[in-house]
Amino acid sequence: MAVYASTDAATEALACVDHGQQTVPPQAVGELAVYRGPCRLPCRLWAYRLPEEVVEQRRRTAYETARQQGRTPTPAYLPWLQYGWYGTHVAAVVWAAEVVATVERIRGQIVLLVKQWQSFLHRHVLKGTRSERITCLLDGRLLTITMLMRLCSSAAWYATTVLRRAISFPKLMRWLKRTGRFAQAVQEDALETLCGDLRRAMAPLLGKQKRKRQTSHQLLDQTPDVPESSAQEQTVQEDQAA
Repeated sequence: MAVYASTDAATEALACVDHGQQTVPPQAVGELAVYRGPCRLPCRLWAYRLPEEVVEQRRRTAYETARQQGRTPTPAYLPWLQYGWYGTHVAAVVWAAEVVATVERIRGQIVLLVKQWQSFLHRHVLKGTRSERITCLLDGRLLTITMLMRLCSSAAWYATTVLRRAISFPKLMRWLKRTGRFAQAVQEDALETLCGDLRRAMAPLLGKQKRKRQTSHQLLDQTPDVPESSAQEQTVQEDQAA
């Protein structure tokens, strides 16, 4: 969506990349007070200048994606890859510029988690028309998600502190669903036994592949001024590689 420097209807859309190149020094963050969309809503826009190695990786990815689609990246698109762009309506007294990248990483984790609930738990599939039935289905699935998240949190803590690895959520969910492990443990009140089996299977089966780049958990533990990439993009890449 286009952003503007003023509320004047005659004002042309702001050339964000040109402005960033003029005002944002290397490996720094610039903040703009702009107006967003046709209604000219006040908005804060940040341009995070990315390290050159990250920009080069983004360019290689852009060229490869374009090649697979039978085209080439446009000259207007490539300069965008030099920055991480974030916008919000939250006031500066609530979010300082330095924390926006961390907040976006957390938001990306939440978005991915909700998508995984849909993929593995079919949260969005509701059969029936009676309101009572739909309410029972929703309550049951939310209770299941709550129990699974407690189990996944414990597994993630164990993997991080004991195994020094990052847990793969897709692998963990497939393991819990295989042969009805989780459902059987709930029915037989055997969650402690399930946790023991989970810890024994975690190291060889459920960890993410080792990689040079930092995991999302490691990035969230830091307070960087410059994010390596957008939160959702990096998280999706990690889980695809897992």
